[in-house]
Amino acid sequence: MTAKGAFRNVNILHEFNPSNPGMTELYTPGFLAPYDIESGLKYSAFITSLRLTIDITSIPELAVVTSDLLASDDTIIDNTKETFQGNAKKAITFYLKTSVTPLIKIADIFLFNQRPYYYIDLIDYFTSAATFDMAPDAVIAAQQTDVGYGFLQATDRVLLIGSAVEEAPKYEPAAIIQNITNNYSSGNNPTLEEVDEVPLPEEVRTLAGDNDYVFMLANDGTAYKILKTDLFAEIINLIPPTTASPPTLSGSSVCQEECSIGGKAFQSNTTQTISLRITVKPGLNISYGTDSIQVHRWSQEPNPESEGREFLTAMSSFGSEINVTLDDAYPYFSISARNGDMENFYDTCCFIVNENNVEIVGFY
Repeated sequence: MTAKGAFRNVNILHEFNPSNPGMTELYTPGFLAPYDIESGLKYSAFITSLRLTIDITSIPELAVVTSDLLASDDTIIDNTKETFQGNAKKAITFYLKTSVTPLIKIADIFLFNQRPYYYIDLIDYFTSAATFDMAPDAVIAAQQTDVGYGFLQATDRVLLIGSAVEEAPKYEPAAIIQNITNNYSSGNNPTLEEVDEVPLPEEVRTLAGDNDYVFMLANDGTAYKILKTDLFAEIINLIPPTTASPPTLSGSSVCQEECSIGGKAFQSNTTQTISLRITVKPGLNISYGTDSIQVHRWSQEPNPESEGREFLTAMSSFGSEINVTLDDAYPYFSISARNGDMENFYDTCCFIVNENNVEIVGFY
């Protein structure tokens, strides 16, 4: 098979503000926009620009220790250090992670009150090349760091502005067109059955269009849509093999009275062991850490006294995947997390369940 790339340009835009100083995911390749024609592609990215626009007024204005034009290199270095150490500053720390590595610190970016405002180019902190390449599973994240002068205040304005080119390979079945053509025309489909006479899944069958099309199946179950004429057959669409449906958690949300959506617990109606994918609603202020989220199961409906509660696992503030067994003895599970608005206190979470996806949507 040959591959053709699907390209698109995206902007990276984030405003750092006092309301959410904690860890925030800033960019990962593959976010879909409403106007994307084609979904399901796995994108990588080339970040072509990434900079901070800094306008800070909550600390005193920067006072620079100047150097004479004839000053030695040692004097210039000493004056630069004195300027850095002698001025009030704030900081934002940038991180990078992948699906198999935790967050790794890239750099502390120190911010000064330099009038009227100024820029910092961030590309050089990630790479020595002109662009920074990101794999499909890579994530850039950041959080504000207190270096002795607190976090950003209401009068401060710090913007992350960038752009990236995203690419996803699109595989075309060029190498197998001739094989399918030969199979179609060499007697393997001698009756030229139309789609309604071929035992294909309903979702495939409905794509037939009209009687000028016929479907053929490869050994792996892949369905090929064929335009047939008197002389040849040509592939005009490739339908991927049918994949297994994700597991579905059987039961219902409970303890819903204090949640605007979802519930504080889930009750299973059958014995099941299932892999749950725990995610966090963007913008929810869960304090960063490797044990910021906890999952428990219960022998009875969750209660303030924690009677019947059993600890299952802890995970980072970004969520993770876990295997949970729910049965007659322990039919309930619940989630709690460190609430960034309550000094890292573990607070009960409201969450919604869709198949085996569990999204934390808030604290009650």
